Amino acid sequence: MTVTYAKTKAGEWVAKGPVAIIIEGQVTVTKRDGSSKTETIVRTGKAWTQDGEQVRYGYLAPTSTTTTSSVRHATPERRLAGQTRASGLRACADCGGPIQTWSDSPDFCHDCC
Repeated sequence: MTVTYAKTKAGEWVAKGPVAIIIEGQVTVTKRDGSSKTETIVRTGKAWTQDGEQVRYGYLAPTSTTTTSSVRHATPERRLAGQTRASGLRACADCGGPIQTWSDSPDFCHDCC
């Protein structure tokens, strides 16, 4: 069995493969198109038997786009603002929190402003 990508019930992408291969450290994962990519496994899940073989998930290290200094050291309000913008909702210009749908202000949430 080769190591492939899988998506958990929680929506997280992981490496899935034999227990002997899915260990913390570097692993080569085969993509659907047949190409491969080296990933870093930071922790492993419980093993289960699939088609007579012991397999488990390997949880991947965050990519460079999610570990930038601004994200790692962001305040909870700034992280929330990023999530709010990413989901298409409006974010408060001052604290970064979500603007309530009832808000008459286009730029501020009224919780802090």
